[in-house]
Amino acid sequence: MRKIVIRRIKKVDILFLDENYSNLKMSKFSSDYLNFNEINLFCLKFLIINLVRKLFSLSIKDIYLKSIIEAYSPKIVIDHSINGRALRVKRYLKNVFCITYQHSFFYDWEKKTYKKRFKGLSCDLFITFSTKDTEFLSKFIKSKFISLGSIKNNEINLQRSKFKIPILLISEFRRREKTLHYKKFREITELTRIFCAKNKIIPFVAINSIRKDKKKKISLEQEINFFKKYLRVFKWRKINNYKLSSQSKMTIALSSNLAVELLARGFKTALINLVGEVKKNNSIPYYHKKKTFFVLNSPRKKIMNKLDYIYYMENSLWKKKIKNFSHIMFDKNNKKFKTIIQNIIQKS
Repeated sequence: MRKIVIRRIKKVDILFLDENYSNLKMSKFSSDYLNFNEINLFCLKFLIINLVRKLFSLSIKDIYLKSIIEAYSPKIVIDHSINGRALRVKRYLKNVFCITYQHSFFYDWEKKTYKKRFKGLSCDLFITFSTKDTEFLSKFIKSKFISLGSIKNNEINLQRSKFKIPILLISEFRRREKTLHYKKFREITELTRIFCAKNKIIPFVAINSIRKDKKKKISLEQEINFFKKYLRVFKWRKINNYKLSSQSKMTIALSSNLAVELLARGFKTALINLVGEVKKNNSIPYYHKKKTFFVLNSPRKKIMNKLDYIYYMENSLWKKKIKNFSHIMFDKNNKKFKTIIQNIIQKS
């Protein structure tokens, strides 16, 4: 149940509806983000007006969202594709510039859900990971589209210093043991253990449950116990997984969004495609080529040989080779996106 508060609302240029997921910093303009765990009755005046006028045309949820946005009186609202709030807002607040950015990549099996959910909706600007995503979304969402990559990834400033971590395994631990994803991630964890034992190195794990968006969904204790059982010897730290990745010589992943973002930065990353082998619609969409050397497929011996090949590859050769593949875009520090926002506000 959401907490009811009465907190003063100040007018802003930008209002974030994404629970601050992207942590986008806009120092030149005033901004705030909505806390969807509470109901702020400071917008009561707008709420009463909208209840009278829109009770039979909008849901109570949308009436409140419309009212709270009107109280902030922003020039721009920004949200991500999983929430889809900016797409809803555009239906009843035509004068607010609505921006949606892509949260994560789309598996083929997810596309029907997105099409059904957002068909016929619109926003003023949609930021996608790649032109492939633009091609898909533009078929059923009315908007201007620009491919700038992951807004969250772009915003994080990482310094590549001397590698302190030999191998980083991105945790994709989930509690449902009977699922294909759980079984294949367990396999990858065991492969990582064998590879590290052979090369006499201790792996690090990018723990899932310490993420803000996962804390209530995944138990840290259960996750650590999983790795004690299947990885056995490992280290982990309570720091941002992007920072951990920047300190790693090589990152191993099953199907993580983070892995796709790291490849966009040029970081040495091995994707072990065990789920995609069983279910083709679970493959990572940007790397379907059979000759994608950093996407590893069975048998096990082949995977181990490829891990050796990538791990001992010189960084200069790695950077040269991955330029031949179509990664998602990388707009460092969201420079292009922030220029777009600046132009919108200045013209409004």
